[in-house]
Amino acid sequence: MLVSFSHAYFRQWKQLEDNPVTKLLFRQCGFIPVSMVDNGNGNKNEYDMSSFRTLLKETKKAFAEGFDIGILPEGQLNPNPESGLLPLFSGAYTLARMSKRPINIMALHGIGKLWHPVNGLECTSRKIKVRAYPHGRHYSSNDEFVETFSNVVGHFGQTGEDIDDLQEWLDGSKWQEKVKESTL
Repeated sequence: MLVSFSHAYFRQWKQLEDNPVTKLLFRQCGFIPVSMVDNGNGNKNEYDMSSFRTLLKETKKAFAEGFDIGILPEGQLNPNPESGLLPLFSGAYTLARMSKRPINIMALHGIGKLWHPVNGLECTSRKIKVRAYPHGRHYSSNDEFVETFSNVVGHFGQTGEDIDDLQEWLDGSKWQEKVKESTL
């Protein structure tokens, strides 16, 4: 699952640059590397903090040059999206707030059958759906972003279809309804 922006740089795992071909490809595509422990897919990310500082510096530079950033809020490709999302990180919301930019949400379905995070290029299907939701927006909090992302992207990742109340989640009215219900 992906949060993306137009004219984007994308964040990627630095160890993918161990291969000279992928290093050249990712650098030419404008990927910003971040080092983390190789502790297996589906496990919590452990970042090298000095690399994380470089990531933030490069991100600010990309914003200053007019670019946007693409992020996987789960921190990695999900090895089992049909079972639901991995825990989400606050980085997308934090960067959007820092840059005063809206978040545009994208969702993927079936990507693990083309390029699986554990099994690699073991292609079992080429049927992939990509959904870019229009009209990015500013979220009032990380909780609102996480709840919206979980409902919209989580459902699409599992089923390949949009949720019934999609527009209410995208415009924020579903979140406001939830907040109002929780205060009653």
